[in-house]
Amino acid sequence: MKKWSKVLSLTLAASLLATTVLTGCKNDGDGSSGSSDTAKGDTMTKLVWYGFGNQPQRLDEVNAKLNDLLKKDNLEVEMKFVAGDYTEKTQTLINSQEDIDIIFTCSWANPYIDNVRKKAFAELNTLLENNEYGKKLYETVDERFWKGSAVNGKNYAVPANKELPEAPRWVVQKDLAEKYGMVADGYKGGNVSTLEKYLKAAKDDGRSGLQNFPCAQYLHARNSLFEEVVSNIIGVKVTDKDAKAVYMYDDEETIMEINTMKKYYDAGYINEDAPTLKEAPAKDKFVASDHYSPFAENLWKTSRGAEVVTYERYQPMVKTNSTTGSMQAILSYSKKQEAAIKFLSILNTNKDVRTMVAFGEEGKDYDLVDGKIKQKDGQYSVANFSVGNLYILPVMDGDPDNKWEVFQEFNDSAITSPILGFFLDKTPIENEIVALDSVFKEYDAQLWTGTVKDPAATLKEMKGKMESAGLQKVLDEINKQITDWKAATK
Repeated sequence: MKKWSKVLSLTLAASLLATTVLTGCKNDGDGSSGSSDTAKGDTMTKLVWYGFGNQPQRLDEVNAKLNDLLKKDNLEVEMKFVAGDYTEKTQTLINSQEDIDIIFTCSWANPYIDNVRKKAFAELNTLLENNEYGKKLYETVDERFWKGSAVNGKNYAVPANKELPEAPRWVVQKDLAEKYGMVADGYKGGNVSTLEKYLKAAKDDGRSGLQNFPCAQYLHARNSLFEEVVSNIIGVKVTDKDAKAVYMYDDEETIMEINTMKKYYDAGYINEDAPTLKEAPAKDKFVASDHYSPFAENLWKTSRGAEVVTYERYQPMVKTNSTTGSMQAILSYSKKQEAAIKFLSILNTNKDVRTMVAFGEEGKDYDLVDGKIKQKDGQYSVANFSVGNLYILPVMDGDPDNKWEVFQEFNDSAITSPILGFFLDKTPIENEIVALDSVFKEYDAQLWTGTVKDPAATLKEMKGKMESAGLQKVLDEINKQITDWKAATK
C-alpha cells in the first residue's frame, strides 16, 4: 500500500483542533465507531446515501434492483437526492444530524473543507489502511486524488476516480473554425494573444469574437496557470517549484492578457455591452473558453446545437480544487462507518453495482448496443460524475471503445501543482480576504472585457486599494502557512 502523506499544515492542524465540534456529534469521527453495526457476518446493514441533483425517475425500482445486487454483501442502501440549493439543504441536514451515512461533497457544493473543519465528516485513514474493503478502495483511486484531498495528512472523503486535471481550452464552433482559417492554419492553441488573426476575421465578417462576459461561467480568458489560494487574487504558479504565493495581477502573463483584452475591445472583437451581459448571444458564439475533459466536444455539441473543436490553452494541471471536485464522505456521527466504506469500495470496484447506480436497469432505463449504453429518454438518470469511479463503466453509445484509456492518458499528461493538497486556514486573515474580494469585484468585469481606458493605471489603482485592504498581511500569512506545510510534507 502506498505511503500516506505526512502532516500537511501545522497551522491548519491548530485550526482544526480549535474548531467547534459539530453540535451534538455522537462520536469523534476517527473511523473507529460503528463497530457494532458494520455488515459483518450475516448481519444486514442499511445505509442512507444522499446524492447530488434531482431525484431520478424510477428511483424506487432502481434502488430495489441495486439492493438485490448488494444482498450477498449484507448491505442495503437507501438512495436519496437533494436538488436546488444543495449546500444550504445539506448543511441543514448535517447540522440536525439527519439519518445519513454517506453524502456527496466537493469543493463547490456542501463544501468539503468547511465540513472537515467542523468535524462533520469521519476521518477515513484507519479504514483505508486496515479494512480489507478500504485497502481495495484506496488502491483503486489515483493517488493524486488522495493527496490533493488530504487535510492535515488525513482523508475525510472518497474522491471519484475520473478526469483529474484542470484543462482550459478554447471552444470554437467547427464551421466557424473552418471559415475563419483556424483549421487551414493548423492552429494548435495558446494564450489569448494567439487568437488575434481569427478574431479579426470574425469581426470583418460582422461577428463579435470572444464570448467573454462578467458572469462567472464566461470569465475564462484570465490566466489559469495559478493554483488559486484566494480566488482570483492570490495564487501559486503551477510551474513555480518554490511554491511562493503572489498577487496574481503582478504576473507578466496576467498583465499581457489584460492588455490583450483591451486591444481586442478597442478593435471591436468584443461586444460593447460585454461588462453587463449575463448571457452570451447566440450570434456571438465564436470563441469561448471552458474546462475540458476528454470527449467534452460531444456535450458541447448538444448544448450549442453545432459541432465544436477545441484548442489547448495550457497543459492540463492537477490542482487541489480539481482533486476535490467530486467526493463521497461518511458522516462522523454515523454508527455504520465500516459498512459505509465497504459499500463505497464495492461501488467503486464492482462494475454491475456501479452501472446500476449510473444508468439504472437494462431494458427499462437503457439498452446495451454492441456493449455500449444507450439511455432511454425520461427514465432513470443521475449526475454520473458525482457518483464514483468512471473507469469501470461501459462507455456510452457514440463514445469510442478506448474512452477510458484516453481519460487515463489525459490524466497522465498533466503537470502537478506544487501546493497540491494545501488548504488555507483563513482564520487569521478572514476580514482582510473579504476586503480584498470586495476590491476585486469593483474592477473584475472591466479588466477582463477590455473596457477600461488605461489598463496600467487601473491595475495600479486596484493594487493600491488591495494594499490598503491588507494584501501584504494576507500574502505573508499564506506564505507562512505554505512554508509550514512544505516542512511537514517533506
